[in-house]
Amino acid sequence: MKTARQLSVLPVLIAALATAGALGAGCEKPAQGRVRNAIVITIDTLRRDHLGLYGYRPPTSPALDRFAASAAVFDDAVSVSPWTRASIAAMFTGLYPETLGLTCHNFDTPSAACDVLPAAAQTMAEVFSANGFATAGLIANIQIDELFGFAQGFDLYTDVTRDAGDERSSWSEFDWENNSTQKLTDAALEWLASEREKPFFLYLHYLDPHEPYQPPPDYVRRFARESYDIGHPKAARLVPLYDAEIRSVDTHLDRLFGYLAASGLDRTTAVIVTSDHGEAFGEHAGHDWRHGHTLFEHQLRVPLIARVPGLSRAGSRLQGQVSLLDIAPTLFDALGTPAAQLTHGRTLTAAIGGAALPEKGVLVGWGYKPIFAYRLPPWKLVWDSNTGTAALYDLQSDPLELKSVASTHQADANLLRHEGEQALAEAQ
Repeated sequence: MKTARQLSVLPVLIAALATAGALGAGCEKPAQGRVRNAIVITIDTLRRDHLGLYGYRPPTSPALDRFAASAAVFDDAVSVSPWTRASIAAMFTGLYPETLGLTCHNFDTPSAACDVLPAAAQTMAEVFSANGFATAGLIANIQIDELFGFAQGFDLYTDVTRDAGDERSSWSEFDWENNSTQKLTDAALEWLASEREKPFFLYLHYLDPHEPYQPPPDYVRRFARESYDIGHPKAARLVPLYDAEIRSVDTHLDRLFGYLAASGLDRTTAVIVTSDHGEAFGEHAGHDWRHGHTLFEHQLRVPLIARVPGLSRAGSRLQGQVSLLDIAPTLFDALGTPAAQLTHGRTLTAAIGGAALPEKGVLVGWGYKPIFAYRLPPWKLVWDSNTGTAALYDLQSDPLELKSVASTHQADANLLRHEGEQALAEAQ
């Protein structure tokens, strides 16, 4: 748990990062003038490998596939955590959860400072608001409820699962019935249609396809007809429902994308679509389920699609490793928004515009167990901070992470362990 003294030095650390140029030196500034607004869309628990644009066969994502064809697609984007609160905190601020002191995972009302995004951290919404933007956050997951400090900087921050006047005070009052997709889209369209003179920043957080998997019946029937090659009986039952929920979200995103096109906002609005983390369906001999408990690729790799008018090249595919830490600095750069806070992330505007992406490692962890990983493709080292045990995976020859090669590549393992622990120490 972070102490009061540690939290108080956060602004100093932010200033130090700024001085060090942590946004990524050498990236060219995009041409300004066309991009006026920004929308970030998070689709909770969405595995990248369950989307058509990343090669998935079942038809989960026709609208996202069309959107991707007009945008830049990152082929190797990772979260910094396998669960929502730590992941979105990193996205909102560009800082590791360790720096933010957000290292607990209590699922009810906040019980300690380490449950809450600290007020000293400067969020994307705060930066945009300070620069004259209208800001709105529409969410459907209690993990980033205002209870946990995530409303900072938003003119409007609404959990669409709440009823009017609801003074929710605990996790048990959250509605996990996964009926929020249409509500959230309706709310987004209503907000976008309202007359506004300011540029805007809009954050949307869909809960689906998070469990429980309860997609509309039409989608259940559609994916029940698909042919899946899944050996584990539980996974064989759940995956079609999971895919059906993805398709349901995709249908409502089609409404949103259609509105942006019809209103002309697509010509002035940067849109980024991603996820907070992936999901596990019994991989690794049936031992890995849901998310938050391991750091395997299916929990960490996320979609990342960026359409920036005047900058992104339609249908471009970008190969280098990036992370959710990079979203905030990228939007600040793309919109020419001065930000006092610089970050552990880096701007991706040059890459979106076609420049080569410099290699950079990413530290991941802060899940439900004391494990961390340092990912620097083709290598990924995972270590347990309590026991000290470690596993090294060659993601190129072993993308399913079936066999650790730490014993035969000790020098690589030692170097990655050193770099990972140094990154963790610097984040503290």
